[in-house]
Amino acid sequence: MTRIPRTTGGHDEGTLLYGWLLTAFAVNQAIQHRLGMMSVVALAWMLAAGAFALWGLLARPAWLERRAATALPWVAVGMLAVQVWQLLSVPPGVYLAPDAAVGQYHALVICVGLAAAVGLFAGGRGRPWLAAVVLAGTGLLGAWLIRSSPEPLIDTHVWQQVSLQALAAGRNPYAIELPDIYQGRAPYYPEGWTAGGRCLWGYVYMPLCLLLGLPGYLLGGDVRWSLLAAGVLTLLVAFWKGNRLAMAAGALMATSPRLLFVLEQSWTELFVVWAMALVVFCAERARRLLPVALGLLLASKQYSIVFLPLVPLLIDGPLTWRAVARLIVPAGAVAALLTVPFLLVDPSAFIRSTIQFHLASPFRPDALSLPAAWYAFTRSVPSGIWAWVGWVVAAGLAVWRLPRGAASFAGGAAAAMLPFVMLAKQAFANYYFFIAWSLLLACAYAEFDTPHGDDARDTAPPPTTGAAA
Repeated sequence: MTRIPRTTGGHDEGTLLYGWLLTAFAVNQAIQHRLGMMSVVALAWMLAAGAFALWGLLARPAWLERRAATALPWVAVGMLAVQVWQLLSVPPGVYLAPDAAVGQYHALVICVGLAAAVGLFAGGRGRPWLAAVVLAGTGLLGAWLIRSSPEPLIDTHVWQQVSLQALAAGRNPYAIELPDIYQGRAPYYPEGWTAGGRCLWGYVYMPLCLLLGLPGYLLGGDVRWSLLAAGVLTLLVAFWKGNRLAMAAGALMATSPRLLFVLEQSWTELFVVWAMALVVFCAERARRLLPVALGLLLASKQYSIVFLPLVPLLIDGPLTWRAVARLIVPAGAVAALLTVPFLLVDPSAFIRSTIQFHLASPFRPDALSLPAAWYAFTRSVPSGIWAWVGWVVAAGLAVWRLPRGAASFAGGAAAAMLPFVMLAKQAFANYYFFIAWSLLLACAYAEFDTPHGDDARDTAPPPTTGAAA
């Protein structure tokens, strides 16, 4: 059992927990405004998220430590109320059909919100049933979105559909040419990489996302059915512990105001956060499968490399190079097994589509990032090295300050990713969504002293084999 001790590295557990909660909430508010694109309001929320993340790691207010558990349900229900209101007041997608049954959507949102709110104050026996209502309602909301927005005019959706069609037909998705649905009118792609209404590259994501999307495409004709399943399974992992903290985290995940927008756009971060949930679950309940889960996470997206420095947080027992290698080596083998076969079929096409395309993609002045803000004032583009500097500093701080455990790995990964994205040349809602859900997963698996009787089992001392750093 992973437990955040009362003092670790000089900070208290309440500060860390509320740092994660507030950071996730601020990130969700940032991408709620203008769909996660640059604006003064969104940038302010993003800067607040960075401040909350740093505060959670460094601050030591004793008053918060004393009140952390008692205030949790009230803080969570306040955040929940804001998010439910946003779900009800802002359209959940951009490409909804004119005849979309909005009344059904509103009824489902209210049902999910009420079940989540009651679950924050319910006893231990009632929580699993309320969590089941939230899970079912989230699944129905996702199904409503897919049916109400059947053909979103977004390249990520079109590209995945075309690539899955090629895979189902026995062709290499990395060697095909994708349609340019913007017909050269949008400056999103590398200069000279489009011609005649075609994109001169293939599937741009990693093979694991391709394989995970195949069932949804084959069974339902749409990759988003697989993405929806990944999201619901992630929520199930968050609710799994069954205590008040898990209920709060899962409720805030289910009511994330841009969850359905991320689903509509077919962004693969739902697959990535599912892989993160597997790592968290296996680290807590099935450690023999942890290398497999970690391998899936490393194979899920090109940026997964930024999670590698956080691996020591997953070590259970003495922290040695051998212990780290015993986890990373088999995880790397799993990632290679999923990736290398597609590479070997056509190395040039694979590298062009998954690496060169992303490296050559232009700077986006509409991104929700600090470089975009700098560009708006100076008309100059900062060096991309700052994203890596931010990542190194944040990852090092997380490894230094956080106790070892599943919660710390998810929270630390999000903390390392936040400055990396904030300082990147492209930074949009999908990346920030992953950060918010990873932080809430961390909250779901964190533990701290609580006065509530039905949560007393969570305050048991940690086993002697699970040393905290």
